[in-house]
Amino acid sequence: MVIISGFSLLLLNIMVLKVKRRVDTMRLLEKPPEFTLPLYNRTAYVGENIRFGVTITVHPEPRVTWFKSGQKIKPGDDDRKYTFETDKGLYQLLIHNLNEDDDAEYTVLARNKYGEDSCKAKLTVVQHAPAEDTTLRPMFKRLLANAECQEGQHVCFEIRVSGIPKPTLKWEKDGQPLSANQYEMPGKLDRIVQKRPKRIRLSRWEQFYVM
Repeated sequence: MVIISGFSLLLLNIMVLKVKRRVDTMRLLEKPPEFTLPLYNRTAYVGENIRFGVTITVHPEPRVTWFKSGQKIKPGDDDRKYTFETDKGLYQLLIHNLNEDDDAEYTVLARNKYGEDSCKAKLTVVQHAPAEDTTLRPMFKRLLANAECQEGQHVCFEIRVSGIPKPTLKWEKDGQPLSANQYEMPGKLDRIVQKRPKRIRLSRWEQFYVM
């Protein structure tokens, strides 16, 4: 008869629990690949470069294959056109110098010994818009700056803004539109002069806005 002490029995139970936990962990890892960040549809201009990227569970490490319209994109076939990058579960396909032939559906397939998963997205390649139709959102090149002056003096605020078509500016003081009786805009809408102001410091007393 074998007699096991209470301490030995406790150690045995601990070892059994560790082995069971290790087995459970391995079972959790023994799974088909799963996309944690899939592909999504993209639109780009002719001549640009585009990057498709996915993240995939990597236990065990999957074999990743990219397809264009159902045809496998093989590494080394055209290194000037395609670049493949892999980094700790992030898999990327870079397509260089887009042309209309690149307008297609792209699929990425991940496979390991426990199964496979895939996702797909559409790449739309368009021509650049004609120059006359170009639009650019307003962008401030110079922002308003705090100013200080003596009562009775004039003070001038200037900003620089670009955009296509030319932006329309609206000046406000403390949330109210500016009155022409107190303010003048000499020549350009990007400059404003306050007439005979009281002593002010914009950061404390008055705030001007350009919209």
